[in-house]
Amino acid sequence: MTTASDTLLFAAGNTSSLVLGTLNAGGSVLIGAGGLSVAGGYCSGYIYGSGGLTVTGGTLVLTNADAYSGTTVITAGATLQLGNGTNNGSIANSSIVDNAILEFVENSNQSYGNALTTTNGGGQITDGNSNQITLAGLNAFLAAGGTVPGGNNIVP
Repeated sequence: MTTASDTLLFAAGNTSSLVLGTLNAGGSVLIGAGGLSVAGGYCSGYIYGSGGLTVTGGTLVLTNADAYSGTTVITAGATLQLGNGTNNGSIANSSIVDNAILEFVENSNQSYGNALTTTNGGGQITDGNSNQITLAGLNAFLAAGGTVPGGNNIVP
């Protein structure tokens, strides 16, 4: 699904999940309580609403301050990348279940207060730039079996 500058509305009251192959959005994306599942893509637009976001494969790059309230799930074999080195990406109101790769490619030091865990012990957090990334949920993530490879500037 591709949007340039328009808003993709997935009815705010809808409780069914929307499943897309890839999302390429320059406009806003409103997701309902059922959530949105995507297999990669790029979103410079604003994602908001009551639903969650599930990354089912490939790499999904987010480069805006997103504010949806449902849980973010990164499934095995998928990558969620926040930022692209020029624009920072964030998920303000969502807890994150990282079962694959959560990568930060921010253009400056950033802090995130999101709850963070892994359910299969396979979650990994990486830093694509040399900026410091402070994660309030890092200790819980590590206790659940998640990893941060050496050389990354990720701190609790």
